[in-house]
Amino acid sequence: MYTSIQLVRQRLQGRREAQARQSLRRARSHQDISRKATTLLQSYENRLGVRVEDIRSRPQLAERDLDLLLQVQAFAKAAIWYEQAFKAGNSGEGAFDNFGRILLRSARRVDQGMETATQDQRFGDAWSSIQANLRQIRLDESTSSR
Repeated sequence: MYTSIQLVRQRLQGRREAQARQSLRRARSHQDISRKATTLLQSYENRLGVRVEDIRSRPQLAERDLDLLLQVQAFAKAAIWYEQAFKAGNSGEGAFDNFGRILLRSARRVDQGMETATQDQRFGDAWSSIQANLRQIRLDESTSSR
């Protein structure tokens, strides 16, 4: 039979373990978003036959495709910043939330660019996977109140 102190300790231990598991899932999601965003950018560059830094090989690309390329690059950079802020332990209010809002705005711009740009099913699937990671870390909930 457990004493009330032992029961309280068990509950606290269970909560700590649950919080640790949740933190680990969030850390993996932050890394996944950054990694997937970089992969998406590289994949789109390859599909268009250009690099963000050098479009000389295909200057005749449609404006909407170039715009989406820039939006994906901005999202990939925002994802890297967000991951760096998370790793640095800036999980409180302020700077970390700023990176979250930047990441969300950047994601919205990618969504808008996808409405007109040419992309294939693979691009759409990769973007859906990134959006699932964004939902998993509940970025909308944690940054929308500010």
